[in-house]
Amino acid sequence: MDKIMEKKIDFLEAYKKPRQRGDFSALLKRTMVLVVILYCFSLIGIIGFWSFLEKENKQIKNQIEVKKSQLTQLKKKESLQFLLKYQLSALSKLWSSTRTDFSQILSFFLKFSPEGLELRGIKISNKGEIQIEGVASHSLAFANFLEKIIYGEGMQLFSRVILNSLSRQADGSYNFSFTLNL
Repeated sequence: MDKIMEKKIDFLEAYKKPRQRGDFSALLKRTMVLVVILYCFSLIGIIGFWSFLEKENKQIKNQIEVKKSQLTQLKKKESLQFLLKYQLSALSKLWSSTRTDFSQILSFFLKFSPEGLELRGIKISNKGEIQIEGVASHSLAFANFLEKIIYGEGMQLFSRVILNSLSRQADGSYNFSFTLNL
């Protein structure tokens, strides 16, 4: 039994052995191949992400251009509305104080005309009649406008509303004509 006990166990024996040159070069080759593969995957990922960013950048630029053109159109429309409101205000000042303030009526039409509805003409007579002609792009826009005139704020301004004509066009839009009494 004494002989069994005398045998020493050395756990560091594997580290004490000198490495052979072939093992190191094989390890170096495997490491270099792994590094090259990781580099290639990284390069592919970077190129893919760059192309994705370029595509998104083009889409955002297109959206910006569309919004800019819409904004310039709205600015033109707004300036014409202000000019028309100013001119009607000047006309109402020329008439006596007993006459109706037409700028208030115009403000009503500009404020409550929904999107998809375009007023083509407004004629105001001395008798207090207002004739309106316009085009609605769809029936819902026309219905919303009519509802605001009859049941909304227009109820306070107009004593009578007469629908002169309403016709559907081939493109699905509606031409209409109203007569309103103050």
